Amino acid sequence: MRKLLTVLAIFIAIAALWILGRDEMVRRAAFDIGSGSIKCVVADVNTATGKVVKEHLRINVKADFVEKLTGRADERIPPAMMAEGMTLMLQLKTRARNAGAEEYAAVATEAFRMAKNGRDFAKRLTEEAGIPTRVIGVDEEALLGIVAARLKKDIPKGPVAVWDVGGGSMQITLIDDKPVFFYSSKLGSIPFKNLIVEEIQNKPGSSPNPISYAESDRALQRARAEAARIPEKEKRRLSSGEFPVLGIGPVHNRSILPQVQNKAPYTGRTSPTPSHPV
Repeated sequence: MRKLLTVLAIFIAIAALWILGRDEMVRRAAFDIGSGSIKCVVADVNTATGKVVKEHLRINVKADFVEKLTGRADERIPPAMMAEGMTLMLQLKTRARNAGAEEYAAVATEAFRMAKNGRDFAKRLTEEAGIPTRVIGVDEEALLGIVAARLKKDIPKGPVAVWDVGGGSMQITLIDDKPVFFYSSKLGSIPFKNLIVEEIQNKPGSSPNPISYAESDRALQRARAEAARIPEKEKRRLSSGEFPVLGIGPVHNRSILPQVQNKAPYTGRTSPTPSHPV
């Protein structure tokens, strides 16, 4: 199975800019603190080119930040989940250090943008765990995904569309020499799952399975309604093949790709545009 590509790959690469003037290899650990999981990659980076030379460790652990945040009147990640997140990060840092990491950095995404105490968690990680951490905006998250996808697929320039489906949010970005179109939605995989359970099925619990054909149709209608927000001009660009579509994130790599038997590119039933998971 193709390796999961997240913001981690470009985050490791861009980290090369932190130390200017040094043309050498450094082993870095990058952490992507997402809405439903934490990813860690340890890799050797060429500080002159900013490129990942060799990957030594890749870990993905479940962390239900957005699930614990959803529905809370105070709009805060609860203390127990914050403590669990801190413990997980310290454990990951230990594993990264054992893999030879010399430098550490982390980004936090949608759940921490939403939570009133999201930046408090980033500050604690920086000060207490020794992992410099920032909560990044949706535009920066999309930009990191674009550059990472270009590096991974060796498409340094030219038109490309990057479709990033994360746990808490989703972005579609069309870019050529400069950004052409940017679409952002809070309907990531976890909010969409919750929508099915709460609004379509109206049942207790957190799992939508099993899903009936009728429920599946209603969910598809909801997804199409969300997609209708994209202007027709940009839909035509996507369907024309002018912009190769690169799919990144766990939905593409862990769900869709195995279901289409690892065939890449794969084409959706309702769209002629191939998506290349990277």
